[in-house]
Amino acid sequence: MMLPLLVACTGTPDDSGAETMAVTIPFRGTVAGDTFACGTTYTGVGTTGVTIDPLDFRFYVYDVALLDDSGAATPVDLEQDREWQYENVALIDFEDGSGSCATGSPNTREQVVGTVPSGDYTGVSFMVGIPPELNHIDAATAPAPLNDTGLWWAWTGGYKFARIDVATTANPSFFFHLGATNCTVDDAGAYSCELDNNAPIELDMDVTADVISIDLLDFYADNDLDAPLDYVTDFVSGCMAFAGDPECEGLMPKLGLPWEGVQDPPAQTFFQVEAQ
Repeated sequence: MMLPLLVACTGTPDDSGAETMAVTIPFRGTVAGDTFACGTTYTGVGTTGVTIDPLDFRFYVYDVALLDDSGAATPVDLEQDREWQYENVALIDFEDGSGSCATGSPNTREQVVGTVPSGDYTGVSFMVGIPPELNHIDAATAPAPLNDTGLWWAWTGGYKFARIDVATTANPSFFFHLGATNCTVDDAGAYSCELDNNAPIELDMDVTADVISIDLLDFYADNDLDAPLDYVTDFVSGCMAFAGDPECEGLMPKLGLPWEGVQDPPAQTFFQVEAQ
């Protein structure tokens, strides 16, 4: 059973003596409303209704905050377990390494945990991605969850903020790898990225009863996942978040991110609020 976003006030004072409450923000991965599960095939996906096999489904969030009814944000003080959460970053992981999800880890994580000052909250906000000051650290020596080499993008010198991979009938893999791209590094080792691709998210929620849901059927609705590559301008099936990647046009706006032909995207639809 999913936990509510806010649990009962703990009455525990913080270092300043202010009363705090525990926070659990639940996430759920689905496909056409069915719970996402490695080893399960899903039909009717994308513009041509293909069948998909899950390969991976993970993403980072940071700067998580709760919103009051005026829209004011109160940052969540994340639990520093250094397994799923570190500083202001948390990893959500729906895959368990079974079936076709050959990620090597059976562990999953479907929630963000922390504390906030006691109060009445009616929503949540966060960024999808990694904050710039942490995006270019060395994953080989970074603390968890930033030490996951499967979410390290060597050719950009940074992390994959989100990794959603599936296999289709025609393509052994159709990728969605979100991260900062068109990056350069100066002689001092400082990075600059033309496309930072951090996605701001703000959701109204019943903070005692709702879950944040991501449905891959909706995410892929504007893409043909079986489309062949032309091997002239497109060498990888899926969106790798670099300029000119044609599959990105149907996917990046779902996160509210601009992308070439869609420079003024509509509000994000990747995250939806549902009753638990």
